[in-house]
Amino acid sequence: MSYETVTERIKLILSTVEGVYNIHTYLRDIEDEKKFEQAFKIETPQGPLLACWVMTRKAVPTTRPSVDANALLDITHSIEIQGMYSLQDEKQSELDFQKIIDNVLQRFKTKFLLEDDSGVALTGIIRTSELSIPEIGYGQFGNMFVHFCRMVISVEERL
Repeated sequence: MSYETVTERIKLILSTVEGVYNIHTYLRDIEDEKKFEQAFKIETPQGPLLACWVMTRKAVPTTRPSVDANALLDITHSIEIQGMYSLQDEKQSELDFQKIIDNVLQRFKTKFLLEDDSGVALTGIIRTSELSIPEIGYGQFGNMFVHFCRMVISVEERL
C-alpha cells in the first residue's frame, strides 16, 4: 500500500461528512488571490464559503516484527489533516465549524481499518488510531482569515 492509497481512502471517508468540501490529498496554497478563490471558494445556499481540507504524511516509523531480514515490515503512516473554513462572525461560523469537527469525529469513530461505506477495509492495514484533534483555532489561509483545525490519524500496515 502507499501514501496515495491511504490518503485517497481518508478523502473518501471525509467526503461523506456534511459541510466538508474541497478535500485534497496533499498540502495546497495558491499565491494568486483570484486563482486561490477559484480553487477554494464554493457557492452554498447561504452564500460563498471558503472551505478546504488538505493532508500530508508527517512521519513513517517502521518496525520489523521478526528477526528474519526477509520478514514483513510494519509501517505507520502518520497523517495530518488540516481543515479551513470561512471565518464569518456575523453568520456564527464558529458554531458551524465546531459541528463539522464533531461530525468528522463521529464518522471516523468506527473506521478501525479505514473501511469504506460498504465495510471493505484496505488490504494490509493492522489498525488505525483514533482520530485526534490537537489544535482548533483561527488562522490565515491565503489572504483569508479562517477557522482552522489540525487532525492526526495513524494508519499501521504490514508490508
